[in-house]
Amino acid sequence: MRKLKLFASDRKGNVAIITATSLSVMVMLGAGATDIARVNKVRSSMQTSADATLLTALRLKKPRWGKRVKFASQFFKENFSHPNMVSHLKSRLSGRQNKDGMIFKFKTSAKITKLLPNGLSLVNETIEVSSMAEISKSTNYEPRLILDRKASSVSHSSSSF
Repeated sequence: MRKLKLFASDRKGNVAIITATSLSVMVMLGAGATDIARVNKVRSSMQTSADATLLTALRLKKPRWGKRVKFASQFFKENFSHPNMVSHLKSRLSGRQNKDGMIFKFKTSAKITKLLPNGLSLVNETIEVSSMAEISKSTNYEPRLILDRKASSVSHSSSSF
């Protein structure tokens, strides 16, 4: 009992305990900030690559649909390169015809590799980005992106902060 009282009353080493506790919290916050920055970087790069892929695929002169889809998928993979940050990269080109021309949509998704485990992470692991473009008589059959209200490409993401 006497040794326990001596241990409780001893003030030596309290800085080490406070430092260890504070350092673990700072490391977790740093890893969380890195995860958020990583998600934003990958999302921005995915959106740019999706826009470029869609516009390039639409500029092909009268290819068959299968060739256009294969070209879009290959073009996206070549232009979007974050091998250490993403896995399970998927992409899909779809289109529909209207009275003036055609509207195309390129949708892609990827899983982000994170520093923090799922229970502690501040972000979800999947990012989805989509891009829409149209070819119509009014644009002389020149492809143009369809933008949302924020003057950016249509983008949907399932990641959250």
